Amino acid sequence: MGNHGCLEMYAANKVCFEHFATIKAMEYVNAIILREYYRNQDADALAVVAENVRYLSIGINNLIAHYDPEVIVLNSSLYREIPEMIALLQDSLHSHFAKKVILRNSHLQEKVTLLGGLVLNLQHFLAIEQVRFTETNS
Repeated sequence: MGNHGCLEMYAANKVCFEHFATIKAMEYVNAIILREYYRNQDADALAVVAENVRYLSIGINNLIAHYDPEVIVLNSSLYREIPEMIALLQDSLHSHFAKKVILRNSHLQEKVTLLGGLVLNLQHFLAIEQVRFTETNS
């Protein structure tokens, strides 16, 4: 987990799950469990989701202000299970520049780090500038 003041300390999935587990006196919470409570309009689940969106929007607003990206891709099981969180997050981006930024969740899931590392190695060590992966079901 990140350092004090680090976005990860406030907006990581793990933080949401642990916070919700504490509120509900549960031993374990994951994205599917939180999704079910959210779908049932549980006040605590709604509050945890809103808190995550609020913190993540602060971080994303800062990224936009500093780097002016065209696309921001999240890789979150929580945002995959509750896809409407993307719209909530987009609505929380108040910068004029944020309105043109495409915000979406990655479909790569757990493979994202592996594929990112692979692309960096191909680019830096083999001088392959453009890498394209085709999607397979395996």
